[in-house]
Amino acid sequence: MISVNVINYRASQLIDRALSDRDPDHYRIVLLEWATSLEMLLAAEGGKKGEAAALRLQERIESARSAILAA
Repeated sequence: MISVNVINYRASQLIDRALSDRDPDHYRIVLLEWATSLEMLLAAEGGKKGEAAALRLQERIESARSAILAA
């Protein structure tokens, strides 16, 4: 069984890093793709708690993607 909290935390770290200015611009989208992979893992393997976490992550990822593309 996967730990929903740990995966959710790691995906959140990736999203936060993508929104920071620590990395070159072309890395930011890659970081969001990694977060999306973790979101899909949560949805598929995390049960009800994972599905709920995946929905929240999906919203954050889309918001971050919009912010990056608008910049």
